[in-house]
Amino acid sequence: MKEGIVVVKLSGKVLGDSALLASVCGDLAALWQAGLQLVVVHGGGKQIDVEAQRQGLRKKTVNGLRCTDARMLEIVERVLTRLNQAIVGGLQAQGACAVGLNVGKKFVVHARKKAGLGFVGRVSSVDDAELQGLLSSGVIPVVSCLAKGSRMRLNVNADEVAVAVANAVEAKRLVFVSDVPGILADQGNAASLLSVVSAPVARGLMREGVVSGGMVPKVLACLNAVDSSIAAVQVIGAKQHAIRQCLQSAEAVGTRVTK
Repeated sequence: MKEGIVVVKLSGKVLGDSALLASVCGDLAALWQAGLQLVVVHGGGKQIDVEAQRQGLRKKTVNGLRCTDARMLEIVERVLTRLNQAIVGGLQAQGACAVGLNVGKKFVVHARKKAGLGFVGRVSSVDDAELQGLLSSGVIPVVSCLAKGSRMRLNVNADEVAVAVANAVEAKRLVFVSDVPGILADQGNAASLLSVVSAPVARGLMREGVVSGGMVPKVLACLNAVDSSIAAVQVIGAKQHAIRQCLQSAEAVGTRVTK
């Protein structure tokens, strides 16, 4: 299989469902065994929300981005580390070679602090040499959305990390595995799925409020991706075998975002 490098960003729905995660890891491992070079990026918003609630912390967001104080950052680090280990373990259980990054002391994403959101950053650089070295060695890098700041770690939107990583490794495809089946013309109505969305149409959907909340950063990430050198950008639903269908089948899956 000669597809070039593919970056896959996993949603909270995948990470919160052990059976679905096992299925996704099985598909990714099968694609890797067929010769595809893969990078997996993940966040953990839903799981962070649950843990924060347990700790009595209320969620605050600005334009779909989480505000992160010192206590919340501790939760973010703990949850992302656990999820990263689960993905790496799931891939290894299916026979793939995988390594966790942006957890512990292994960081490949660096960020600058954003004003007004606490310990939240914007990607400033990606260690492409480290990632390319792993890919050349036949390893799947599994990258969390925690980044290294100048003084401490910073929480970065996972969709933004996915785009930055995809650009750094010169990926041919970027696939966002989302909690929804793609970009919808009518939120909550899966039948309104848009199979292809151009950048001008996507911007119009955001202006009109059709795309709102947590979908805003995702669509913005898609727009940033299509403005760069990434040839194919897709948003697909988190369901069994969707990734394999997206990458191996000619059948349209989810929403393809174009210029």
